[in-house]
Amino acid sequence: MKGRVLAVLLTGAELTHLDCWERFGSSRLAHHAFVLRGAGWPIQTVERSVPTSDGRLAAIAYYALPAATIDQAGEAGTAYIAAVAAAGGQP
Repeated sequence: MKGRVLAVLLTGAELTHLDCWERFGSSRLAHHAFVLRGAGWPIQTVERSVPTSDGRLAAIAYYALPAATIDQAGEAGTAYIAAVAAAGGQP
């Protein structure tokens, strides 16, 4: 699961907990980010306010990799994304 999350982040996309649930069936995005950070990936978390269905505002965490990290991953990152997709974990 962590590898699939990493592959998505390497594409430059942001992920929320809902994205993780819908794409991967996992409600543990914060844990996946924690483990990936421990492995050296500088995953950033930004909270944004979003409207709820009943009109309130809720703070939602968005997870992403810095552009410089994605650039640094270069061809190896692109190959990793392709390998994850080929294994059925399409980012």
